[in-house]
Amino acid sequence: MSDYARFAAADMEEARGRAERRMEKVMAVQARLRDVVGRARSEDGTIVAECTGGRGLTGLAIDPRAMKLGSHELAETVVRLVQEATDDLRRQTAEMMREELGDLADPRALKDEVHAAQRDFEQKMDHVKEQLALAQARMRSA
Repeated sequence: MSDYARFAAADMEEARGRAERRMEKVMAVQARLRDVVGRARSEDGTIVAECTGGRGLTGLAIDPRAMKLGSHELAETVVRLVQEATDDLRRQTAEMMREELGDLADPRALKDEVHAAQRDFEQKMDHVKEQLALAQARMRSA
């Protein structure tokens, strides 16, 4: 095996190791995200909504004092709080992903990294093909 082939193999092994470590991080974050709960509470604290990523609305507590609002206002308040709880869930999720994954949480950065790795791999493969062609030419002329 040529020096370049050994270098390319080691480089590919390093890239594979990085990819595996990143995938482990992503899986760990996914497991933690299952426990994230978005919450929202009415101004007077009589209504609380909770949402999770996997199950949507998972909790709704309405204190009997909230019944004085009337059905229309109560319904509007519940809908608003569910939306706010969903927003809170998204905010917590994005924050956790940024903290744990850094650039991996940004799809554009990840896409750019994948494209760069692909270009690097293609360049290495082109060089290997050139080396093989040279070796074949030497073998034919020998």
